[in-house]
Amino acid sequence: MAMLLRRSIDSAMLIFMRYLLIIVGLTLCFGVWAQDRVYKRVNPDGSVEYSDQPIEGAEVMKVPKGSTFTMPEGTPSRAASTDTKPEETKVVYDSLEITRPVNDEAIRSNEGKITALARVTPELASNHRFRWNMDGVAVKDVNSPELRLNNLDRGTHTLQAEIIDADGKIVISSETITFHMMRHRIPGG
Repeated sequence: MAMLLRRSIDSAMLIFMRYLLIIVGLTLCFGVWAQDRVYKRVNPDGSVEYSDQPIEGAEVMKVPKGSTFTMPEGTPSRAASTDTKPEETKVVYDSLEITRPVNDEAIRSNEGKITALARVTPELASNHRFRWNMDGVAVKDVNSPELRLNNLDRGTHTLQAEIIDADGKIVISSETITFHMMRHRIPGG
C-alpha cells in the first residue's frame, strides 16, 4: 500500500513539475515580448525564479531583441504569382547506383520480399523522382531511393533505378543489376 501511495505521489509530482515548467516557459515568452529586462534569481532550495520586476539577489538577464522582416515594396510574393508550373531545378547528377542488392546476389526469402536501395549524388532535386524498373518494366515512381517489393517469383530478375524529371524524362539511369530470388518450393506444387 505504501509503495502504491509513493508511486501516485511521484506521478503527481512529475505532472505538477511538467505543468510548472510549461507555465514558466510561457511566462518567459510573454515577458520577453513585453519587456526587454528579465530578472533571474536562484532560491536557496535550488528553484529558479524569473520576473520582469527587480527582485533582491536577482541578476539581470540579457534578452536579445526579436528580429523582424519587412518585405520591400514592389517585390511580388510567390502566392501572387500566376505561374502554376513548379520551378525547374537544374541539377546535374554525378552518379546513381544501386547499393542493395548487389549485382548477382542470391536472396533467400520464402515470402519473396526484397528491399532495394539506390544512392544518388548529389541528392535528389525536389522536382525529380526515382523510377524503378524490374525485368525491363517500370514498377514504381517514388520520392525515395528505397524500393520494397513483396511476393516476387523465384528466379533471376534484373533491376534498374532511374531519376526522372517532372515531364517524365530520364535524367540519369543506374547500371542494370541482376539478382536471384530463392524461395522454398513445395514438391508437387
